[in-house]
Amino acid sequence: MSDDIVLPAWIESTARKTEMIFNAAAVPLAVTTLVLGAVNLNNCPVQPGIPKYLIMHAVVMLASVLVYLYVQRKKHQARANTYEEPTIVRVMNGIVIISGLIVLGFGIVWTFGAKPTFDDATKTTYCNFWVYYVAYASFVLFFVLLIVTICVTCGIACYEVCRKDMEQNQESKRETA
Repeated sequence: MSDDIVLPAWIESTARKTEMIFNAAAVPLAVTTLVLGAVNLNNCPVQPGIPKYLIMHAVVMLASVLVYLYVQRKKHQARANTYEEPTIVRVMNGIVIISGLIVLGFGIVWTFGAKPTFDDATKTTYCNFWVYYVAYASFVLFFVLLIVTICVTCGIACYEVCRKDMEQNQESKRETA
C-alpha cells in the first residue's frame, strides 16, 4: 500500500483481526482437507485429480499460514514500525500466491469438468460425495471472499475519496470566507 494513504485506525484494527481469524481457521480447514484428499486418493475414478487438488490446496494453505506466522514473529521482534519485509519473504509470498492460483486453476478444471455419481463406487463416474463437494465448496468460498474483498476495498477507496473531497471543499470555503 502507498505510504501517502493513511487508513483510519478502526480499518487497520479490523483488518488485523480478520487476518488473524482467517489464518486461525485455515489450519484446521487445511488439515481436514489434506486428510480427506489423502484418505480418498483412489476414491474418485471420474476425476482422480480432485483428491490431488484437495491435498495441494491444503499444502498451499499451510504454506501461506507459515509465511504469515513468520512475518508476524519478525514484526513482533522488531522495534515499532521498523520491520521491513526481506526479499526472501516477498519471494516466498509470491511462490505461495502463484502456486495457489495454479492449484486453483487445476482444481476448477478437474472439479467442474467432472459429472460424478455418488451412489455406486464401482462405476467409473463415481466420486466420494465429500471429496467432490469439499472441492466445490472451496471454489465457492474463494469467489465469495474475493467478491467481498473487492467490495470492501472499493468501499474504503470511495470513503477516502469522499473524505478528501469534503476536506478540500471545507478548506476552499474557509479560504473564500
